[in-house]
Amino acid sequence: MFAALLLPVSCMKYSENIEDTHHRVVVNVNGMVTVKTLESGTVYFQLDEKTTLHPISWSNVFGKEVRALLDYTELSQESELFTKEVRVNHIDSIRTKKAVSLMFRSQDEILGDQPIELIDDWMNVCEDGYMNVHYAYQYGDDLVKRELNLGIHPDNPYDLYLWLDRKNDSGTSWNDDLVAFDITGLIPCEEGEVVSLTLHWTSNDGEKTLKFKCKPHRITKL
Repeated sequence: MFAALLLPVSCMKYSENIEDTHHRVVVNVNGMVTVKTLESGTVYFQLDEKTTLHPISWSNVFGKEVRALLDYTELSQESELFTKEVRVNHIDSIRTKKAVSLMFRSQDEILGDQPIELIDDWMNVCEDGYMNVHYAYQYGDDLVKRELNLGIHPDNPYDLYLWLDRKNDSGTSWNDDLVAFDITGLIPCEEGEVVSLTLHWTSNDGEKTLKFKCKPHRITKL
């Protein structure tokens, strides 16, 4: 069972093997947000714990709550309900999915032979009930749909594990991607409590870890 995953890990976080990565993630943005909708139907962006952005003349093309990379311009007009009124210059949704339990996963399934590398930048963050992971992976076939998952240890829910299913693609070129994992309700803590989470993954150099301090709950107050 899962107890076999409790292994000694390296304190190295990132690899130098991904300098030639072809970046697919748009980086000319000035915010990572959660796209949210009030009961009234009004759409807004949660930028950080205290800042909400109300987009003028923009319709929610996503149809649901997602994380997104946003390029916006602040407007001079004041908002009664939100922190700022903004104009959307560009927005790209981030693949948003639920984290899962690792209760019935074996060590080979979680820490197998399909390595990934985390890219050292501001996109690796835990906020508003989401853990965002900017990672690089090896590929050979663009048509193969790989799947990155985040699992939570059943005995210690403050330990989280990344694993990649490459769908038998054995290519060696590097690309990057960004995924937002919904961890709301999966980490035991009081609402508003700051907790320490440890992310584990397997790289080409072995197992690595990265620590996050965050409030693993959705922000509900405007």
